[in-house]
Amino acid sequence: MRVKYRYMTILGIVLALVVRLVPLRMKYMYGYDPYFHLKYILYCMEKGQWVNFFPYALGPWGMKVKLFHPLGLWATPAYLSKILPGSIDFAFKVTPVIFGVLTIVFFTYALSRVYGYKTAALFSLLFAFNFGHIMRSMANYYRGDNYMLFWYSVTFFGFSLLISSRNTWERIIAYSLIFISPALASVFWQAYYPIFILVLANAVFLLIGSFLLSKDDMLPHAFISISLILPSIILASVLGEKVGFGMLGENKGTGNYLSKKFGLEFGFLHDIFLYYLFKIVLLVLLLAVIVLLASRFLKDVKTRAITLTVLVVVGGLILYSKYYSIFSTLLNKIFLTSPISETQRTTLRDFWIAYGPQFALAFLYPLRFRRLNVFTLLTLGTVLVLVPMAIIWTRFLFLASVAISLMAALGLSSLKLSKSKRKIAIITLATVILISSVHGMYETLNLKPEMNKYWEDALSWLGENSNVNDIVLVWWDYGHWVTYYSTRAPVAQGSPSRFVARYYLGLVNNKSLMNIGVDYVIVSYNILYKFQAVVKTANVTGYRLLLLYRSEKYTFTRGDITIVAVPSRNGWDVRITANGIVGRPREAYVEMGDRIYRIEYNSNADLYAYVNFNYGYAVLADSKTFNTPMVKMMATNSYPGYKLVYSDGGMVKIFKFIHPNVVVEGSNGRIVLRFLDPKGVKLGLYGYLDNGTLVYKGTFNVKNKDSFFMPQDLNNSVVVRYVYFGKNVFDRGIFRIDDIARETQ
Repeated sequence: MRVKYRYMTILGIVLALVVRLVPLRMKYMYGYDPYFHLKYILYCMEKGQWVNFFPYALGPWGMKVKLFHPLGLWATPAYLSKILPGSIDFAFKVTPVIFGVLTIVFFTYALSRVYGYKTAALFSLLFAFNFGHIMRSMANYYRGDNYMLFWYSVTFFGFSLLISSRNTWERIIAYSLIFISPALASVFWQAYYPIFILVLANAVFLLIGSFLLSKDDMLPHAFISISLILPSIILASVLGEKVGFGMLGENKGTGNYLSKKFGLEFGFLHDIFLYYLFKIVLLVLLLAVIVLLASRFLKDVKTRAITLTVLVVVGGLILYSKYYSIFSTLLNKIFLTSPISETQRTTLRDFWIAYGPQFALAFLYPLRFRRLNVFTLLTLGTVLVLVPMAIIWTRFLFLASVAISLMAALGLSSLKLSKSKRKIAIITLATVILISSVHGMYETLNLKPEMNKYWEDALSWLGENSNVNDIVLVWWDYGHWVTYYSTRAPVAQGSPSRFVARYYLGLVNNKSLMNIGVDYVIVSYNILYKFQAVVKTANVTGYRLLLLYRSEKYTFTRGDITIVAVPSRNGWDVRITANGIVGRPREAYVEMGDRIYRIEYNSNADLYAYVNFNYGYAVLADSKTFNTPMVKMMATNSYPGYKLVYSDGGMVKIFKFIHPNVVVEGSNGRIVLRFLDPKGVKLGLYGYLDNGTLVYKGTFNVKNKDSFFMPQDLNNSVVVRYVYFGKNVFDRGIFRIDDIARETQ
């Protein structure tokens, strides 16, 4: 029987590998972030160094990469490509699979050490098809939280060694893993902090379990486990100095915001979270000392339970009095809901998509407490930390996936059935695993990349037909795509931009566009689809837009509303039906082929329509919404101040913003800035080292000049920002000096 379960465990790991490789069949990667990560890795490998100041992001300022994620996020697939077959692209796409499957291996082996191979086999088979875990550990989708869960699995394995082994060397290994793994997680993801909470929770529950169950020989190990968190915190800070701090570090935007607004300290660890966690761990250690001393005198379980309750209450009150405002600040600032799908409050539907039937099976977890041991109590730390996180944000469904499969496996393996019902139990378990497998596989196969040929063609065209210093305004979701395919700097990427949202709604003027150096604006069907997110991000109201889809040859419907556009002698005849009432819009625009037809009606209804026959959708809006840049550029032939330079007929359109533009070129070994429509008077140049240090600053008179040769002595500058201005700023931009030189070769 033991051998059979061992083979089932191996089968679960193999199936986990297979299902996570399925997305490799897709041409495009999933989501948005992976495109930036891969582009940055390719760029650095081309340069032969880890570039910090990256000019093709966050235009016109550029991105100091070390201020966002630690280096391990990008270095790992780069170094793996040295040993894996195929290209760097392939290594990048399969790196999540490698660490995702290793996560399963460590958790599974940990459970086999404590509970045996039956529980381990159940866990491996369930976790293999847990879509909550698949979605961030699969090929073609690269995110940093996969690394954090991997390092937590290593720590979890360390705890299993500590509890299950009497071998001195194995316990030394266990201590080493508990110490090193949380710190190493800081090298790979800027939001690694939950791993420290998890390890602390596990160690505390190990202490509690040992005390309550009179396993006094385990109490010193629990105490040492808690103690090891302190040097691990210090190591995370030291590593942060080398490869980049977490998101609450002293040089990070969120960290500085919280420090200035709420008076939070970075302390000697240079990180708000690490500093306050260090203090909390010291308090926990003090309480742990009391528990150790009490264990020498208190032998009765009831007395121990009362003593422990008192200590928990006292410790909780101390934490509440000293740190409640800090916890509240962090929660209210960081865990807000924003117009991003992964930072919304989780619904039951989200739980079902992520976990399927495993979500229900997790409720069997309390059955394991009928046969209580210290490791079972230790797992309570995992559950109590991760499950609430899954409720807070949908993105934490991934981290909590291990808790759900763990709860389900522990609960199922605790079911007690008579021998006569064993066959029924086996059939039931097989059915449960089969249903879970079908659910996980279905959700994986049902995934479709957001990137498509329309965007690839448009952005590739932009990269080939624009200047290296040009800045692109696009909805933030697609900013990383611009960086990847165009090698141009988008205004926004990675997080919502109120500026971009307000621009699309017509609340930003041309001076503001010139002030941030915008050269191209992209509108698309996707942005129309995300209209409500645009409005919410802009923090305004009063805009109404409805998307309809073709249901018949000339008919577009959405609920009770219908738009019918039929050819007529004058071009097109467009009618709108709502609640059985037929009317006409004031204006209608019909796009077919490479033409947009405009039709006017003498209508009292404040309705405007755009019908796209090329891709089978239509837009219905009021005048306020229809006259926003977002809709007007997409739907009409009227866009003063812009020139349409690319259109595929209704999916993606690119406009050149007409303004006194600056073009950076190479000429005879020199870098020249050419001024198109030279209205500027001054040119400011700012030179930076790769670490972001300003080493050159100069302002030059360029009145009536159409070009300017950059000084050759820029004090070893690697990256240059420029600003072209008169009374107002006309253009800004950023470029890397050696990129200009390469383009002229």
